[in-house]
Amino acid sequence: MVEKFDAEGFAKDPNEVYVPPSKEERKAAQERQTAWIAICANDGFPDYKSKHEKKLEVEIRKHGIPPMFRGEVWQHLAGSHKKFCQERIIKESADAWTKCYATRSTLKNEIQIRKDITRTFPTHENYRRKAVKAKREEKKEEKQVAVEKEEVDEMVAPLLPAVALAGVDLNQLNTNHLNDMKELYTILDVTNLAVKTKLKTHIKRVQKDFAQWLEVPLPEKTLSLVQPMLDKIKEAKVDLNEVNLDDDEEVQQLMQLTGVSTLGAKTQLFKYIRHSRHAAANTNSQQQNSVDLKDQNQLATQPLDEFLSGDSFGDGQIRLFHVLRCYAIHNKSLGYTQGMGGLAGVFLMYMEEEDSFWMMHAVLTSPKYGHLSQLFIDGFPLLHRFQYVMHRLIKDLFPGLHKFFTRVSKENLCAEDDNAMSMILTTFLPSWFNNMFGRFHPPIVMRMWDIFLLEGPKILIRLALGMLRQFKHRMKTMPFDVLLVFLQVKIYDEKIDVDSFYEMLHDKINFSSATMTKYSEQYKKLSLGRLSVSF
Repeated sequence: MVEKFDAEGFAKDPNEVYVPPSKEERKAAQERQTAWIAICANDGFPDYKSKHEKKLEVEIRKHGIPPMFRGEVWQHLAGSHKKFCQERIIKESADAWTKCYATRSTLKNEIQIRKDITRTFPTHENYRRKAVKAKREEKKEEKQVAVEKEEVDEMVAPLLPAVALAGVDLNQLNTNHLNDMKELYTILDVTNLAVKTKLKTHIKRVQKDFAQWLEVPLPEKTLSLVQPMLDKIKEAKVDLNEVNLDDDEEVQQLMQLTGVSTLGAKTQLFKYIRHSRHAAANTNSQQQNSVDLKDQNQLATQPLDEFLSGDSFGDGQIRLFHVLRCYAIHNKSLGYTQGMGGLAGVFLMYMEEEDSFWMMHAVLTSPKYGHLSQLFIDGFPLLHRFQYVMHRLIKDLFPGLHKFFTRVSKENLCAEDDNAMSMILTTFLPSWFNNMFGRFHPPIVMRMWDIFLLEGPKILIRLALGMLRQFKHRMKTMPFDVLLVFLQVKIYDEKIDVDSFYEMLHDKINFSSATMTKYSEQYKKLSLGRLSVSF
């Protein structure tokens, strides 16, 4: 099936019923298109903005900027347009992009960026190739695993109580050791070949999550069971770290030495040995961390075409990699943090790499945008400030929702009165703000960027409040676990009419910039943040 994309470049939902615009809607859209052509002709946008600022604000809030004009208009709004931005030439090196492009960043940054670019706008045509292929393979594998698991469980489930009763830890079994498997079949009274093969499949599937049990402290039952064995091993001066658990002869000698005669006791001893080795390895790893980090902070030297090879990155993903890598070099104090791909990814939809690079610089460093870099520096001070402002505005604008959130937080998160509201906000707001709402319905996201670049961070708070208002009645009917899944995951799948939603934002979500500044100052006085942010 051929994939179709909307005007923004995002993949259309094949199950969504297309409703063609009416004659009046088509005529209005054409008139807006013609008006924008006139506004942007001969680089006339800055002059139009200075003469018709209020009119422009109303138009952008109500209808947004047409996609074909976003690249140019966004750069003008952010003050990064190369034809008009003298600041870039005076305060920044005019050839910064070229220099950064020719320089390698730290290995640590490049490894992290390479991981993240496949997660940036995976449904957009610019970033599709790798993401779609991986997702299809993942779904195919998940489906196959689910089918196999159902077949295995049907045969194996009745045997598991007997496994537990015998004290056998399936994580410690080697299905290639014939004697162990024969003993297990005897314990379970299994003679059917089909059941034997399904049992082996179940054991291998359990052992795929091998690392999980290693992180859990050993139960008292296991420690008390193996202690007499350990005394004998110590007396015989045997170094358990050097015993090869896959060598039948060494294992047999160990069993004779400890007097172990049952499969259950054998697997518990193996569990103790592997757990001890894992703990020792962790200690060694922590001692090496400073050395490893130092190595990763060295400049990468592998050629970029080799560094990106083998992963079938799409052209858009490679461009995204270049922009993020170069900006990490340019702004060394900030470097790269997960989430910054959402900024560069949006800009690259409408402009070239160098222009996206300077857009990132303008948005992350300009006071107009509330020093947005503080969303990505250590401690995330701007995120905490946003959360405090959200807390206060929810209480002001939606007292019923505030009471609901406070109650469910106290009941399910064991929160005290003062912290109840803050605790539930921290379960979902970080992913909203740190990704600049990038996972929400694309038309909502693109309109948000139009308004954000026009007026600054107030729209971020307004959008978050609008989402809560949009679904507040439905949320109040949800059990707590369902509520969290909705706010953290399911809300991103909600299709919302962009024009009516933003009309609601500006009609129903009423608060002033002065109110945001007041709450921001309160946050500062409470010593919850160190840096002052002006809205």
